[in-house]
Amino acid sequence: MSEISRGGAEWLADAMNEVDSITVAYRRGETEISVLARAGRTPFESMSDNGVLIHTQSRDYLVKADDLVISEVRILPEPKDQIVETADGMTYTHEVNSPAGGDCWQYSDASRRIIRVHTRLVATAEVEE
Repeated sequence: MSEISRGGAEWLADAMNEVDSITVAYRRGETEISVLARAGRTPFESMSDNGVLIHTQSRDYLVKADDLVISEVRILPEPKDQIVETADGMTYTHEVNSPAGGDCWQYSDASRRIIRVHTRLVATAEVEE
């Protein structure tokens, strides 16, 4: 990738992250970091054991790859990591996974600057004041 293309990809990743982004908590075990993310969704299809087509949808979070840093080490999402989002007086805890058994994340751009993290809702709670 040329230096100009790389600079453009960085600018685009920054610009996308600023539009409609929310601050979420990314948890791995007992460690938690704050990152900017854009919420999205991905539809999945899978076949049940008895041949029924199952349609599901994941709550996705698009984050800059450079923002996923724990203990000074850049990480990639893993199953069982959690993303916690607070909105409208509620806290929503999502667990990183893939409903169709595939990868739990993927790069969302050709320059690998943005990661799309697939999740499923595992808990909701009212925000304590």
